[in-house]
Formats: sequence, C-alpha cells, structure tokens
Amino acid sequence: ILPFLKKKIDIIQVHYADYLDRAILLKKSGFKAPVVLMMHGYDLRNLIESKGRTYSESFKYVDKILAISDYSYRTLIRYGVPEEKVVIHPVGIDTKKYRAIVRSEKNTNEIVILSVGRLALIKGHQYGLEAFSLIKKELVDYRISYRIVGYGPELENLRKKAADLNIQNDVIFTGAKNQDEIIAEYGNADIFFHPSLNEITPMVIIEAFASGLPVIATNVGAVSELVHHVENGFLVERNDTKQMAVCLKALIANPELRNKLGSKGRTYVSKHHDILMLNKKLEEIYLTCLQK
Repeated sequence: ILPFLKKKIDIIQVHYADYLDRAILLKKSGFKAPVVLMMHGYDLRNLIESKGRTYSESFKYVDKILAISDYSYRTLIRYGVPEEKVVIHPVGIDTKKYRAIVRSEKNTNEIVILSVGRLALIKGHQYGLEAFSLIKKELVDYRISYRIVGYGPELENLRKKAADLNIQNDVIFTGAKNQDEIIAEYGNADIFFHPSLNEITPMVIIEAFASGLPVIATNVGAVSELVHHVENGFLVERNDTKQMAVCLKALIANPELRNKLGSKGRTYVSKHHDILMLNKKLEEIYLTCLQK
C-alpha cells in the first residue's frame, strides 16, 4: 500500500476478496474512500464452502459488493451480507474483439466442437469425452473433431480416457493458449460445449456467445442465466452424457439451428455483457458511493 499513501484516492476498487486486507490497511491508515469489492466465482466458492464464515469480518469495511449474477446476489444475501451493500454488476467483455464469424460457407459435414477451461475434474471434461464418443458412433457420415483448450492436472487422465473410448484421433488437446489464440479457436468452431460440474458465471460461455457460437452447457451455478434452453443453446444436467449427446446431435444435424442459436447468444451478450456499457454503470455505482 506504500505507493498509495501520499495520493488522493476517491474509490478503492478490490478485485477478489482475498485482497481485501490491502483495502482494510488503507482504511485503517486514515483513507475515507469507499471500498467497492467485485465478488468473482473464486470468492463465491470460498464463501459457500465456509458457509459464510470466510470474509465475514472483512465485509464490514466494504461499502458496495458487486455480484456478477443473480445467483451470486442471492448467495451473498443468503450468507448474511446486508442487502443494501450488494448490487448486481455482471462481468463484461469487449464485444468488438470477439466477433461472430460467418459459418454458412463451411462444409456442413465438417464439425468442430470446442471446450475451453482448466483440465480439472470439476470442469467435467471426462463427461464431455463420453458424450463425444456416443455421437462419433452414430454420426458416421460427419467428420467431427473435439478440441479441448486448456491445461491442468487431469491432462493425462483425459488422454487415457479418450484412448479407452477409441476417440483419441478425433480429440485434440491443444494445451494452454493466449487470448488471441482462444479467440481464433472460437472462430474456427461450430459448437461450444461446457460439461462442467460446478460453475458460478463462466466467462468462456460469454466469450463463445460473443463469437456467435451455440452453447451446450450443464445447468450449474449461474449458467442458466446465460444459456436459455432452446433459445441460444441447450442446458443439460451435469453427468448426463446421453442428454449431452442428444443436444450435440441436434446441433450437428441442423446448421440453421446452430446459426440461429449462435446469433441469439451474440445478441444477449451485446445487451448484457458489453464492457463499455458496464463501465458506464460502474461509474454510476462509484458516484452513488461518493454521494453518501
């Protein structure tokens, strides 16, 4: 906090509750600036796992808490955060950077399914592989590949799983990629597949929608606030590989449906998650704090 001690500070914005200790030090050093905390998914998981005990003392120093979804808002209230301290402020992305690609000129028999995320058990890639193996057995007239972007402790287990299912030649583990490379992956894909077991508000779904992709995702956390069933994608129950396969087949067989759902997803993100619009709302939240 030393670089800030001789500066005029209007607002102390904290990302991730684990860093609240810095803001508290500033407050105890005499700063009167309001503290605004954004609660990301990591923070909310800690809050849920501790049944509200984590951060409870630190929250006393916070003037406003930004909840990234209705689900986050309800969870914060349920664990004792005063309602007047919480305001819903979704995460945003640059919708100009993530652009919808025209896919109508592609060979409709060549389908790329994409997942993006850390290779950990909680992300459910093992169920994604099982669902993929089911459609590969049935849709023999299609050339279908499954690209999994990310790195993590489950990589070798997932490679073995793919080999056991005899789909290793059609599953590509790309490893970790930077943002521009991931944007290119979205652009080359036809379907975004998110078989996660536990989520709060996954950014990858927002990014996929911004790229014009239809989404198949599990109904966990705040995912249902993003994916509206049969409107911009499909919601399935976690672990339900048969239902995942049914939804994959529906999208693979119907390019018009893929385009329709992808377009609806892009419209939703532009309306609710555009970073420029959200920055203006954040300014309004700051001004409200300063007027107290």
